[in-house]
Amino acid sequence: MYCDLGTAYRLAGNAPAAKKAYLAGRRLAERELEKNPRDAIVKAQLAYLCARLDQSRRAVTELKRARQPASDSVEVSWWAVLTWDALGDDEQAIAVLRSMPDEMLGRLSRDADLAELRHSSRFKELLASRNIQPTSKE
Repeated sequence: MYCDLGTAYRLAGNAPAAKKAYLAGRRLAERELEKNPRDAIVKAQLAYLCARLDQSRRAVTELKRARQPASDSVEVSWWAVLTWDALGDDEQAIAVLRSMPDEMLGRLSRDADLAELRHSSRFKELLASRNIQPTSKE
């Protein structure tokens, strides 16, 4: 919830409110991981939150921890794409996208947070190679 709230504020141009939401989300994720340190989805969400809070090293570390036990999890992969995109690493984001099912690629092609990535030639080529029509009306 805090990830989405922060993203909404960020896309609306309200950076201070976005940061506040991302910080609240990070604190909540950290508390959840104290209860269940094996939760790969929460680790992946924490990675995204760290990326949005300009904590790139921690974001990469948390993402690696999330993907080790759950490398085939579509939800963890979703957060990985968002995290790599937030870190500005399109190459890593595309690498994760290549392993995702077609349905998820279609959903990601509509995600407002990935506007730059989905306009990249590599993303368009990936969609074309899988015969997926971009669903964005931009």
